[in-house]
Amino acid sequence: MMSLPMKRNATLFHGTSKQRLQSILEEDCLRGYTVGTPAVCTSDHIEPALYWANLTAWTDTSDPVVIGLSSRKLLGKQYILARYSDPIYGVGKLDWEKEIRVRGSISPLAEVVEGYEEVPWSDIRRKCPWRITMWANSDCDRGQ
Repeated sequence: MMSLPMKRNATLFHGTSKQRLQSILEEDCLRGYTVGTPAVCTSDHIEPALYWANLTAWTDTSDPVVIGLSSRKLLGKQYILARYSDPIYGVGKLDWEKEIRVRGSISPLAEVVEGYEEVPWSDIRRKCPWRITMWANSDCDRGQ
């Protein structure tokens, strides 16, 4: 696996699973999924990506992976990047994600990816919204 870069100020992080990474790399595309306008959810902080990598890997019965993307290259290719905080659990409740949405799908991905890395399992229940915590209650700590 490629290593993530250490200069994080220009890197956007996206959490996924090893299983999904295989498809992403084969298609050379990180597909945008969200309600409304399709977008790829990223963060300029690695912690939210670690959370989503663990949750996705738990769901897929796989291993957590974080992908690093160059914000400079994305902007250079005219992708639209915008800060976002989902109000689903209440205004400001998900600000910890420090989400930056990349509008649409990212393709070809190889032109903007800085690296990807399998990351350790962690206890995601500390950050889980209560509905997800209840859903993942007994298995959220798998791999520890």
